[in-house]
Amino acid sequence: MLLYESLEKHQQEQCQYQMKICRGCQKNILKKDLDQHEQNCGEIKIECQRCKLVYKQKEKHEQLDCLMNMLNRSNKKIESLEKLVNNLQQSVQKLEATIDVHFLRGLPSSVVHDVPLSSLNPSWNIIYDFPYSHGTTVEELRALRSQCKKHIIVGAIQGNSSMILKIAAMGPSEILSLDSPLNQPTKFGNVHWYLTQNKSFGFAPSSTTINCNLADYNEKDNAENRLSWHLHGKGGYRAGSVISLDGKNEWRKIIMTEKH
Repeated sequence: MLLYESLEKHQQEQCQYQMKICRGCQKNILKKDLDQHEQNCGEIKIECQRCKLVYKQKEKHEQLDCLMNMLNRSNKKIESLEKLVNNLQQSVQKLEATIDVHFLRGLPSSVVHDVPLSSLNPSWNIIYDFPYSHGTTVEELRALRSQCKKHIIVGAIQGNSSMILKIAAMGPSEILSLDSPLNQPTKFGNVHWYLTQNKSFGFAPSSTTINCNLADYNEKDNAENRLSWHLHGKGGYRAGSVISLDGKNEWRKIIMTEKH
């Protein structure tokens, strides 16, 4: 016999004849029988503490199964890490490309002016430095390719002691291997490049056309953004708007590349 005030507590905590729901099969089972029922219920789910596999109580989970599941989980983690590494590599490549394009204090890959050599990344090195009076040849340019990494800077400096590129542009080192038909340049970035045997080597903005007889003589369209060197055994020809530099020693032809 229970006192009325004890009845509620008895029903909630002590009564063995109240109905409980099995965690596996979801059947209503007397509280007094629940532990025994759940020990035998095949629908009860168990998580392996080693491999974290969740399986039903009636299913076998032997040591070999556990090891195989751990191996599968490890393989999936490896695949996930490989994808992550691949994504990181692609991101690094994009970042490197962005850095390459913005090598001059963040300027785009286009014709630039008045760039101090000291403002360039220290990895850039001069590999060709001759006065405009020097007769540049195709063979000279081809030979430079072996000294180059990914990119080159081609430009002109005014003054024997000056360290400022009056005009310059950057492009891939394959520019030195071009074999351009006359007035048919190749576009890299925002620049048209050409290397026409026995004619000339140089660049101009990609928004313009090249007008070469021997060198690019265009005087009207973007004249200040054109560079052209003779390749027929004589010096010259132009650095921006300054032309007829065939015999001039105060202007220098410059080619730079990244250090190996």
